[in-house]
Amino acid sequence: MPTLIITVNLECCRCSSKIQKILCCIQQGTYSYHLSFSSGQYIRKGEFVIKKIMYEKNKVLVSGPFDADKLSSKLWCKAGRIVKNIEVAKPPPKPDPKPEPKPKPEPSPCKQIYPYPYPFPCPQPGVAVQLLKASLYMVVEVFIDAARGEQDPVILTQFNITKVIRDSIQLNFGECGLAGSLGSLQVKYVNPVTKLCIVRVSREDHQKVWAAMTMVRCIGKIPVSFNLLDMSGSIRACKKAALECDEAKFEQYKVAAGNRITTEIIQSVESCFEKIRGLES
Repeated sequence: MPTLIITVNLECCRCSSKIQKILCCIQQGTYSYHLSFSSGQYIRKGEFVIKKIMYEKNKVLVSGPFDADKLSSKLWCKAGRIVKNIEVAKPPPKPDPKPEPKPKPEPSPCKQIYPYPYPFPCPQPGVAVQLLKASLYMVVEVFIDAARGEQDPVILTQFNITKVIRDSIQLNFGECGLAGSLGSLQVKYVNPVTKLCIVRVSREDHQKVWAAMTMVRCIGKIPVSFNLLDMSGSIRACKKAALECDEAKFEQYKVAAGNRITTEIIQSVESCFEKIRGLES
């Protein structure tokens, strides 16, 4: 709805009374007529609908659903010199639309609290024991003192290697240490030619068994020493590492033996290689 701001000197009685008279006549339709075809007479009709007139200091505010340009032209024509200026008031800015309230997030349901780390049913005790006592596989080479002669004075077997490791555990860690490692300690493979062996032990006891092997000084009366080549947590990785080490050591053995190597030794080593490929946990 437009609003006209008419600047008039309202302190002047003549100007004030004239602008009031003009606005009242326009509001009542005094200056607008139309011809009625039914009666053939001119009937007065309000051309401008003025809803509100406000008088302020030297200003008159006129509001209504009228054409602002036409009404301002008519006021200039009727009022003449008493009107100093006529402006069309700018409509007030539209208020910013209120943002829609965000829906409150629904509270997440409370997590169920169990009296034990696992919900019912709890895992079987055997599974937990199996996870805690998972095995490690160590690939170890045995060095025998070569100053004793050309032929090896001792033949390496699973029995004598197991015996010296157990004796070293008992000597250095006592009977309790030996009892804790008896269930998992096992010599899975021995190659008497390349002096390579595979030892299985639990994860809890592998450091103890490793330390005990490094402290072995002899098998019988022959000085020996153990050297760890590889340690893995799966039999597949252990077989791969052991086969590579065993083949490399056998190549070195063939170079050192020269013509003294026999077909029996070659067949024995080949059978040892097949044992490695067929190992199971």
